[in-house]
Amino acid sequence: MSIESNYRTSIDKQEIINALIDIFTEKSPVTVWQNDGVSRLIVNVRIEAIDAQSSSMYITPFSLEDQDSFFKIQFNLAFYVKGETRSIIFKQDQPTNIGKNGLVQIYIPEIVKMFEKRSEQRIDFSKNPHNLTTEIYPGDRIDVSSKSMRGELLNVSLSGMGFLLEKKNARLFFEKDQVKIKAIAKYTFTKPIYGNIIYLKNDYSNVKKVRLGVQFIEKIAPEILKKISDLSD
Repeated sequence: MSIESNYRTSIDKQEIINALIDIFTEKSPVTVWQNDGVSRLIVNVRIEAIDAQSSSMYITPFSLEDQDSFFKIQFNLAFYVKGETRSIIFKQDQPTNIGKNGLVQIYIPEIVKMFEKRSEQRIDFSKNPHNLTTEIYPGDRIDVSSKSMRGELLNVSLSGMGFLLEKKNARLFFEKDQVKIKAIAKYTFTKPIYGNIIYLKNDYSNVKKVRLGVQFIEKIAPEILKKISDLSD
């Protein structure tokens, strides 16, 4: 378990592609760097094209001043890529190649780090998901009886949480449906926590599960967040 206030891991292919498209549209620089064991080579590049189907982007030197450094990069070795205005960062070990048009193809990995401007700390459980007991209701009909479901907690902050559910259960609810969180692992809340579903996404690492994002109707108390944080200690 770790607390991350700036970067979060993303495996959402569409989110990753959209961030790169924003960089391409803005024509902002992307930093590529590589360590050769002795020194670090750093160069600014420009995204010239993006091919979502092959999960590739094509780059050239950002300016004339970057050309010499650009062609010193050993693209058959590991290197790092970081967007400037739309902060996305990833390591790429997969060899790339230079096309006849002079564009260098870089394969976009399935997992990246995305910069997130958060006013609150988020506790990340993604490496060690905790069981979560929840009830989900259609719309705002919180009085309707509903069967409790088991989920896996991925992250939580004062204002919301993300968790996984079996895809077979995902057919029962939609965005804006209301959620009642009753317990996390062995910690049962004195009063259930209520929230609204703000997104539903397929989990690319497990096709049998769906990711849910929940925004709490009322922020939870810091002491409750501390108790949740202590679950992994």
